[in-house]
Amino acid sequence: MKRCFQGVVIGFLAAVLLSGITVCAAGSQSVSERINVPGTRGDIPSVLTLPHGTAPFPAVILCHGHGGSKDEAGGFIALSESLAANGIASIRMDFPGCGDSKEDFVAQNNIGNMLRDIASAKEYLASDSRMDISGLGIVGYSMGGRLAMLTTGSDDSYSAVVLWAPAGNTGAVNMFTFMQFDSQSDFDALYDTAKQDGEVTYTAIFGFDQTLGRQWFDDMLDYDPVTSFAGFKGDLLTIYGDLDNIILPDDAKAAASAAVNANSSELYEVTGADHGFGIYSDEPELTQELIDQTVNFLKGKLN
Repeated sequence: MKRCFQGVVIGFLAAVLLSGITVCAAGSQSVSERINVPGTRGDIPSVLTLPHGTAPFPAVILCHGHGGSKDEAGGFIALSESLAANGIASIRMDFPGCGDSKEDFVAQNNIGNMLRDIASAKEYLASDSRMDISGLGIVGYSMGGRLAMLTTGSDDSYSAVVLWAPAGNTGAVNMFTFMQFDSQSDFDALYDTAKQDGEVTYTAIFGFDQTLGRQWFDDMLDYDPVTSFAGFKGDLLTIYGDLDNIILPDDAKAAASAAVNANSSELYEVTGADHGFGIYSDEPELTQELIDQTVNFLKGKLN
């Protein structure tokens, strides 16, 4: 059984994407293809969004947050459309047990499997003649930011990274507020139960129950984004909200500072934004600011 918190998919385009294979909305500057990316454990439900114009295109991989989905409540749809309008292709996928994924969330949702899915998405892009992956970027939101740090620290294919409120600290401290923990001992107690039973259920800050498998805990401690990100040598933009109480602004800045060998590193604060950047609330102006900053950065680095 899947036990994954999924964002609400909004907008006309989202509805069409869920019902069809290829979308080219009237007046759109892109075409979206619903695809299955071959992965190490089976097909990965994904959406490839292409600009109109002459290929090959630079490309960006979009990585959603913990328990989110490839559309990220419409935020990733809007981002992919804006990227396409600026000549950049994108691919976004559902990590194990999320969105349209048929995998079991408890058994399969862990850092190792998600990293393998990102590698599979990159391999898919490399096999598509419409892509120029000499200009390859990655955007990671929250837990997706952690994945982006781990990916790009050991893979020099990526020339540009954008982190949205990244869960990028060593260990699991970035999850404490989300999981309603006061201290490391609270996390350790939950981890002990997962070791004993193979899984454990907790209540998240937003009031829903979620069950995690032991491997999720193991991987949160075994994969260190801070150490890994020192290997990234491209251009970095880190965006955070000044009202974020899940990934604090100082934590986002600390994640950025781990890229000690980056060619360039920029910080951008979205004033008035919490962890959702308006995506999960009725504040579209915050989401637009987030997307505009992301696209402008990637357009300058990838085109």
